[in-house]
Amino acid sequence: MIDKTEYEFIDLLLKNSKFDEKIYNFEIRSLLNDGYIEPNLFEKEDGTFVNLGYFVTPFGKRAFEKYSSYIEEIKISQDALTASKEANQISERSNYIANKSKNLSIFAIIVSLIALAFTAADFIVALLGE
Repeated sequence: MIDKTEYEFIDLLLKNSKFDEKIYNFEIRSLLNDGYIEPNLFEKEDGTFVNLGYFVTPFGKRAFEKYSSYIEEIKISQDALTASKEANQISERSNYIANKSKNLSIFAIIVSLIALAFTAADFIVALLGE
């Protein structure tokens, strides 16, 4: 598979953008050797050839598309991871609130049982006192 700088160089070629061959010298040699690009040669009247630039071969276009898919997969994975982290934070907050509610409910039950005990005691005292 091509690397990031080769991908960027092929992207420049596909967009017909200007580029400095000195900056991309290593990438150009690598892509030529691997058959991803070919020189765009023009034959002069005297039989000499002039390089007008480079064009991307079908093999190079497939490699470019494969790397584009790879980048998209990484982006989707990162987005999924971010969404998962956010969901975990929401879940933790929900669990915290649920635990507080449970504790409050237990406290209310205990208070209700104490009130019931006092009411029962008052009722028993009232029955015995008659």
